[in-house]
Amino acid sequence: LDWLCLEEQMQPQAISGDQARQALDIMLQLWPKSSGEFGKALDQIITAIICTKKVKWKKSDTPRLTEVTKKLTAAGSTNTAAVETTISRLQRKSLSYKVLAVLGIHFIFWTALIFFYPASPTIQSIFFWNNTVRAIVGLGYVNLIIMLLPFLRRKLLTPFRQDLMADAKTDEINPELYFADSSVVCRKTGKKNKITDAIPSIKGQIILEGESGFGKSMFLRYMAKKSKRILVYLRADRCASGVIEGIQDKILGEKIKDASFLKSLIHTGTLDIYIDGLNEVHADTRALICRFVESYTRGNIILTTQPLEWTPPVSARTYLLLPLEFQQIVAVFGQNDVDR
Repeated sequence: LDWLCLEEQMQPQAISGDQARQALDIMLQLWPKSSGEFGKALDQIITAIICTKKVKWKKSDTPRLTEVTKKLTAAGSTNTAAVETTISRLQRKSLSYKVLAVLGIHFIFWTALIFFYPASPTIQSIFFWNNTVRAIVGLGYVNLIIMLLPFLRRKLLTPFRQDLMADAKTDEINPELYFADSSVVCRKTGKKNKITDAIPSIKGQIILEGESGFGKSMFLRYMAKKSKRILVYLRADRCASGVIEGIQDKILGEKIKDASFLKSLIHTGTLDIYIDGLNEVHADTRALICRFVESYTRGNIILTTQPLEWTPPVSARTYLLLPLEFQQIVAVFGQNDVDR
């Protein structure tokens, strides 16, 4: 009666869901008994309650609103489309909530996988190092998030850190006893400097060239020992089939063969690469390594070699490792040992 008696400008602009449902139920009961001006008034008021009174309809209200639509249609109302629009909006809203709920559960699922990842080879091989599963089950956004967040990329390689560095035998190195005063000359500029000043860290692409016994491998192992980054230490002969294949053989085994993902991690600078003894392998293997270096110009890569006839990667800086001077040898070994 309030709705019927009040003029439109005096009607409430917003009502609760319970009030709206109660009013609709009563009006729907009156509908079969209404005619003339009374029926038209009910038509307008029902439409206003559904469409313009800012009611927060729920999914459970859909059957009630659908019943209203049927009755409006049967009565030849011109307001049917407005009510159908409200129902469609409610259905879309309900669908959006479902999608958000599914995405939320999916996100929690992958967050749990990441949490248990370091301790579970099964999770490592099935979910993260399997491109098909990661792309499809991850709904596309998992790959994107991993590539955007550096700490996630590092986390994927952390379980393999010891295997990656195994050939460096860093446990046998005492950084305090390493002789850091060796000198190098930059081939491009001709500038001479201490090796630890010229190469304080492995950043970009570097070639360290020197005669046998000058300490190239020791420098590589020393840098691997003190580095806080994730790196792989490879002897050049492990790269006979390619650098990527050499890394896979060290950490991934037969169950995990996702070379494209590994390449992405290298391209983003997540994995530093140390390759020792380039002069000790066949020219074909050197060519494979050079092509790899030239393909990953954003990666952090260092190569060591004795002097040889070859064409080094154009993107790499070359340093020539110089022999120790007499005073330096005395400082390392002592005067008595040098005299003997």
